[in-house]
Amino acid sequence: MQKIDDLLLDQKESPFYLEYQSKHYTKKDLLERVNQFCSLLNKQYAQWQNKKIMIDIEDRLLFIIVFFALLKLKAKPILMPIEIKYQQSLEQDQVAISDNKTGSQIINLDNNFNVDFTQVHWDQVASDPSDICFFLFTSGSTGTSKNIPKYHQNLLIELNELSKAFTFQDKDIFYFTPPLYHIYGLLFGLLLPLQANKPVVLDYKFTPGTIGELLLVKEITVFISIPTYYQKFIDLDYLSDLKNIRILVSSSAPLPLEISQKFYHHQLPITEIYGSTETGGIASRNSAVSPYWKPFSYVNIMSSFQDSKNPQSLIIDSPAISIAYQPTEGYNTDDLVEFNEQQQFKLVGRNNRFVKIAGKRLDLDYVKEQYLQYCLKESGIIHSEEELFVGVHQELVFLIQEFQPVKDIARIKRELRKILPGYAIPRFIIEEKIPRNKMSKIDMKKINWIIERKTQ
Repeated sequence: MQKIDDLLLDQKESPFYLEYQSKHYTKKDLLERVNQFCSLLNKQYAQWQNKKIMIDIEDRLLFIIVFFALLKLKAKPILMPIEIKYQQSLEQDQVAISDNKTGSQIINLDNNFNVDFTQVHWDQVASDPSDICFFLFTSGSTGTSKNIPKYHQNLLIELNELSKAFTFQDKDIFYFTPPLYHIYGLLFGLLLPLQANKPVVLDYKFTPGTIGELLLVKEITVFISIPTYYQKFIDLDYLSDLKNIRILVSSSAPLPLEISQKFYHHQLPITEIYGSTETGGIASRNSAVSPYWKPFSYVNIMSSFQDSKNPQSLIIDSPAISIAYQPTEGYNTDDLVEFNEQQQFKLVGRNNRFVKIAGKRLDLDYVKEQYLQYCLKESGIIHSEEELFVGVHQELVFLIQEFQPVKDIARIKRELRKILPGYAIPRFIIEEKIPRNKMSKIDMKKINWIIERKTQ
């Protein structure tokens, strides 16, 4: 069976290379470094097969070398977001390789491949004998980050689909902003260019301004990013400087329609990818052309197409899903959709946005919609849904908004009572920046901290 690490072994006439700090690393160079690191690890510990090893590495090149080395040793890498504070929870049966943390059960690694194994005890290192390729963490946008397995089959079938969906050219060069420990960054920023045999620029730039300069200097033609950066490019009036980019991809969070339209009008269509860590890719679209998502060929939509006018749950069967579910029943994505005649779908809401307050069912998206309409009526200003979060704390509705209230809070509540039931009236209206993580998803842990602070 083909494995993900086989992508690195195929070196025949490959134009692929990693450009990092003005140096080029071909597949041959990369494989040599992977083999060197494998030898180094084997000198310290001989039983790497099936061992669960955390990767917590900020340096992109080091991350890739360690990732492929562990796969070559048949270990089970766990890709750790650097913001997870795992030092407090690292058990004796867990080991981490890190270039930014030290402590018990951590193998410290630097850019010169100097390693320190002195803090590691190998007596009981956890194993996983399955055919899982690696583990990674969800973003934690729902409150708790979950550890998700990814199998070789999950990844290869999605890579094959993406290779057919995009038409790559000889001159194409990739650049990506998402982190490698996120499935979107790893799949599109590393594994897809390996599959397509295209170069990747690894140098990490943080600000949109420095990224824009790098895109021009390096003549990037394939850009993988998230909605936040696309919005910043508009704010900085950079769109005319991106004319050499042929392929733009966005995922991890909804791309506002106005961003998609702005880029499209500059002949820069953005392809959005819909999916999750658990499901893999499900569908793609360009919202400036159509609001409907076109499912990938390997996705079987199990929802009924007969009642296309009413929202219904999106239920799928897909070989890209990496968690347990009943294929005969399908996997419920918790998204509400409407179908068109081509069996494409439009997202209209989330099932998990329904809550119960005092035994009464409430749609939080409906509260958001009514509040935004009220603000438009009062101020004449159209606010984006991205500027408002509606939640529930101890059966009380609260709002966090990134814009100033149009009137005093007491009046807002009085006016909302005319259009919302009493239990749906926001008890707290907080003017504050909505916290988001590095992938532009809402950070529920910080949301909970904000509301707890405000209600004390």
